[in-house]
Amino acid sequence: MSFIREFRQDPLRYQVELERRGLLVHPAQVLTQKFLFLSEPAAIQHVMQTNARNYRKDPIAMRISILLGNGLLTSDGNHWRKQRRLMQPAFHAEHVEAYAEIVRAKSRAFLARWRERLGANGGETELDVHREMTEFTLEVAGEAFFGNDLRRESLEEFWWSLEWILKEMDVRLNHRLFNLPLWIPTPSNRRLSREIAVLDRLIDGILDAPAGPPSPATGPRNLLSVLMSSTDEERMSRRELRDEILTLCLAGHETTAGLLGWTLHELAKSPAVAARLREEVLGVTGGGEVEFAHLSELPLARRVLMETMRLYPPAWMLSRQAIGDDEILGSRVSKGTIVIAGTYAVQRSARFWADPERFDPDRFVESSESKARPKFAYFPFGGGPRICIGSSFAMMEATSVLASLASSFEFRPGSEAPKPATRVTLRPEKGVRLRVRAAAKNQ
Repeated sequence: MSFIREFRQDPLRYQVELERRGLLVHPAQVLTQKFLFLSEPAAIQHVMQTNARNYRKDPIAMRISILLGNGLLTSDGNHWRKQRRLMQPAFHAEHVEAYAEIVRAKSRAFLARWRERLGANGGETELDVHREMTEFTLEVAGEAFFGNDLRRESLEEFWWSLEWILKEMDVRLNHRLFNLPLWIPTPSNRRLSREIAVLDRLIDGILDAPAGPPSPATGPRNLLSVLMSSTDEERMSRRELRDEILTLCLAGHETTAGLLGWTLHELAKSPAVAARLREEVLGVTGGGEVEFAHLSELPLARRVLMETMRLYPPAWMLSRQAIGDDEILGSRVSKGTIVIAGTYAVQRSARFWADPERFDPDRFVESSESKARPKFAYFPFGGGPRICIGSSFAMMEATSVLASLASSFEFRPGSEAPKPATRVTLRPEKGVRLRVRAAAKNQ
């Protein structure tokens, strides 16, 4: 079976099989396009960090620019450096701490809604926790990033449009060699144009909404305010703001929602770990709300999230294109080659992880084994200059929400086990259905 057929059929299994067969730097070719699959950490580090200047976003991955435009995820060169520089201050520690207060307030309301629903269903119900987490993280993103408390109807509209778009992006990225330009009126192109128009209309509402008052301590309270307060010489255009907002909506809430959904799935299968986590949270908070100051005292919660990202990396592969000729671990890389780093395969490799399919947060406890592990044996946020700009925000939000949920509710497997789907991110194909009930009263 050819490379392209195997990859399209099951891209996760394909990269895992290459790694298990010892094909750590594996060349392939489709028509005139050369590919190089990497599942060796040293090779991945070379592309992502050591010689990152020789690699740019590749044309296949750039197909998502039809949705995201020229945002931080899809741009390159001087434009990317300018956007990254403008956005970086919004993710400094003092801003992340301010965002944590938004997460706490949203969590309080979210937990109250769940308790009300459980009370109406006899104390236990089955929920699609991925859908629930998606709505929650979108609420947080709306206020923390844009200072806009998104209405329920807006959330619903955004959800359904984004769901359809992500499925279409999966087809365009992973299952088609060629895509017709959007201006050609095929049924899928017309539908995609309509759904993108829905998102654009919602974003116009965000951009046109009056800005909230700045905080005396930290200045502008949201990322959009930071960007719009830039100097005239560097201020983003409305189109640039639109592209970055959509990028953040995807990267800033979709990935965190997926992480939380997968984490609750693993905790439902691992009641002993869930009990330890609940004990840790209650010991720190005393049964009260999870505050920003508590997060540094929750090492198990952080390890649980890290282990989930090992098993279900949001960016299940990373790809670049060589700008010039290069050499990787003795393999020649010619200009134009698309280089693919198999995140999923490396993070499930028995070469670096004992019993790699097992959910074990304690593998991230510092030890001689963890110290000996290569740097790029674990890279859920990418690496090098293009490492995820919002990683500190994502970990703050995920840790805070996970701690609140773990101390308030118990989770059991639902009616159907979730299966990974290789969309733009690694998300559950049909959601994550779990049985949810209120935890016993705090002692």
